[in-house]
Amino acid sequence: MEDPAALNSFIESFKAIPGMKWLVHGGGNRATEIAGKLEIESSFVNGRRVTSKDFLDVAIDTYSGINKRLVALLQFNGISALGLCGADLQLVQAEKRNSQPVDFGFVGDPVNSEIDMALLDLLLTSEITPVFSALSYDPKLGILLNTNADAVAANLVQKLSTKVDVELVIAFEKGGVLMDPEDDSKIIPLIGRNEIADLKNNGTISQGMLPKMESAVSAIENGASLVRITSYKALQKGTIIQ
Repeated sequence: MEDPAALNSFIESFKAIPGMKWLVHGGGNRATEIAGKLEIESSFVNGRRVTSKDFLDVAIDTYSGINKRLVALLQFNGISALGLCGADLQLVQAEKRNSQPVDFGFVGDPVNSEIDMALLDLLLTSEITPVFSALSYDPKLGILLNTNADAVAANLVQKLSTKVDVELVIAFEKGGVLMDPEDDSKIIPLIGRNEIADLKNNGTISQGMLPKMESAVSAIENGASLVRITSYKALQKGTIIQ
């Protein structure tokens, strides 16, 4: 998100995907950078961010800014887009994560709530691409919560798959799930759900890949016809999870 050349590569790859589509983005690296300048601590447990109240404020401001810049870039490249977060029409409801055994602070776990399918149908059939930031909404507390972008995407898959055939593509800087985390060329082409536990145990899946894999499995279990983990430059390649 912070590298203009990389972002342009992603936009080109995203534009090439046929049919109706939507986009979910994060912005954690930029938020960490800004928080550091403000002397706000950033911490992680098993690849998952701990979100203090101060960091939540940074995340809201940062993700919202990224969202609008991304919408502007999509529009410039001929993709009609609308920026949203989980609070908009309560499209991504969540619950504040339980503080046991680890207190992650203001982090939300999406829940399977009813959403306005008529609105999303209208957007998608009108060839308008919804662009969601990684902020969910807790209707009980009336607050935004920091949420892993992959978890937001998996939650939307769960809701949309009851109406349409849905594929989930999780894009990041690597070409897929790597057999050797230090060798970008060794991409695992296919992973079955029964293999995931072994890959976690031997360290192949670790750190930031853990929430991605959890979201992939959640999406498959909740209706995705296909999940792919791949590079932002090549959205139709990478690792297929089934």
